[in-house]
Amino acid sequence: MTQSKKKETKPKRQNYKSKITKKKRKTTIVKKKIYSAVSLYAGDKLNPSPVIGMLTLPVEYGKGMVHSHSYLPQSCVKWIEQCGARVCPIQYDLPRNVTIGLLEQCNGLVTFGTTLSFFDLDENDKEIPLAIEFRHYKTFIRTLDFIYLYIASQNMKGNYYPILGLGEGAQMLAMAATFGRERAVSRINKDDLIEQEQQDNLSRVNAQKMGVPIKFTSRKSWVKKLFTSGERRRMAKEKIMFTNHLLGFLVKAPYMKNFTQKTKTSPTIMQIDSVAKGKKGGDYVQMFSFKHLPLFGWEFLPQIIQFEWRRSFVPHTKLSEMVSRKLAHFFVDQCRRNLNNLVNHKILIYNYTLYGALHMRKILNPHESNYKYFEKPWENSYYFNVVKR
Repeated sequence: MTQSKKKETKPKRQNYKSKITKKKRKTTIVKKKIYSAVSLYAGDKLNPSPVIGMLTLPVEYGKGMVHSHSYLPQSCVKWIEQCGARVCPIQYDLPRNVTIGLLEQCNGLVTFGTTLSFFDLDENDKEIPLAIEFRHYKTFIRTLDFIYLYIASQNMKGNYYPILGLGEGAQMLAMAATFGRERAVSRINKDDLIEQEQQDNLSRVNAQKMGVPIKFTSRKSWVKKLFTSGERRRMAKEKIMFTNHLLGFLVKAPYMKNFTQKTKTSPTIMQIDSVAKGKKGGDYVQMFSFKHLPLFGWEFLPQIIQFEWRRSFVPHTKLSEMVSRKLAHFFVDQCRRNLNNLVNHKILIYNYTLYGALHMRKILNPHESNYKYFEKPWENSYYFNVVKR
């Protein structure tokens, strides 16, 4: 009897051990799948009419300009709407809980950035005084950092949430993803923006109000696949995009290692898609994407190519318009993969008032002598919290 009992107990122990090993193997496989799906998962059903949030811009202030805090050019809205998407304006000075409520109903985000500069250039390259109040600039940077952290967390949870930075918005997104709050110190410093040629994270490239070509790098990228080899050759020769930024990321600068290599302070990795040259310095990063996040940055303003005609130096060729449309469709198609749903239609842009440039200048600044202070290439814009005289 004792021998029969021992024979019965042995196989039971072996089966018990084998079950444990199988369970362990299954759990390790599941963990690998979750890790590989971080920020890259997309739903099986695509959203036919995605909602894309746009972070509004602070209004440049002068004496007497106190009637609005933020605005959004109509050309930015048209550029997205032409692809079958809708736009939700996100005012940069909203409370955090309201901002989250808007982001939960959006499928992507576009930011154009802003700068704390003291001058701009007119058509004759003459300096025009221009400034944003420091408190508004600081609020804008903190809001953008908060939004980036929220979108990064959504991607980590498996909800594909693209974000696009255009112009100086590309610089701000890259520094928010890499340095976080540390970048605000170097970015906000007033003296560094004008006097120094190079900061810890940025360089002066002087690419204000000029047309530039798009020269793709040798690496493979999603944006590069949008165009044929013949189109890419033409894009590298012709000036097809409009830029208006003072600072940029020089490709050969020593700080670029913080962006392109994984370090303790930089868990994300930037991949350079195209380069360009400004009026000063060597090649700077024109288009980039991040390896582990659907984050894209383009150091030009593609919406002006199609929908702004007030400036003569803006390129309006067939090639430039085709590139602008393809880039818009590319980002909107990325946003279709997001899982969020629109709940309240009142948050969309068509519930706000559109103002013409000449009419709005009189509201923002009643002093006729300061009209040139608000000279912008935008034809029409949406202004928020407008107080009429």
